[in-house]
Amino acid sequence: HEHEISCELSLIVRKTVEDAQNARRQVGGGTDREVLQILPIELRRHVIEEALAPKLVMHPVFAAFRDEAPRFFNRLVCDIFRESHVLPDEAVYIHGERCTDLYLVTGGKLAYFNYSTVLSLLHNVFSSMPQKASTIANKGSVRFVDNTGRNIENDDWVKVGKGRFLCEAVLWTPWVCQGDLTCSARAELLVLDACRFESVVDAYPLVLKWCGVHAARFIRALNDPETVVSDLLDS
Repeated sequence: HEHEISCELSLIVRKTVEDAQNARRQVGGGTDREVLQILPIELRRHVIEEALAPKLVMHPVFAAFRDEAPRFFNRLVCDIFRESHVLPDEAVYIHGERCTDLYLVTGGKLAYFNYSTVLSLLHNVFSSMPQKASTIANKGSVRFVDNTGRNIENDDWVKVGKGRFLCEAVLWTPWVCQGDLTCSARAELLVLDACRFESVVDAYPLVLKWCGVHAARFIRALNDPETVVSDLLDS
């Protein structure tokens, strides 16, 4: 159950692999990737979907895709999502870049720094107290001090762990990264290319219609004055 595959499917895979290995006079097993290549295409796609689906359906959008458009969901999981491995201190993306992907953290630890919150606080502080406000940068936070000495603290480094989705907005509207995403400890991601997502959506008229409705809803929420704009914003 290491890859969250059902017992029934696991037995089918094992039997298929053993038959293929015996036919080729192989001894022992191979890597996960080698095993997948041995499997017939449809069985391979079934295994990939069953392994990744539990991670994706934590998000309501992908849960809806699986329930209402299973063939579309299978294409997303098997053809569009890709795995990415990130090393410690490596930047996944930085503030101000044009965003092209949605990210799902499947393992490891990352840290996200949201510049939008900092810029908003700076604007509020300096617009109300332009002469005496000052900022002091601290590790892991930014501290704002007004002319009365009152601290306005904001912890902008957010720990990002397994199960967190980032940059969903890129699926619904042109998006620019609102912060920095950096790896704290070796991490694994599932990455969805927004352009390829759009091309697959176009092939399913009912999915396209639903995505249009959801995109309009998402953008309304994004434009709400009460919304904190961030790459962490999701459905």
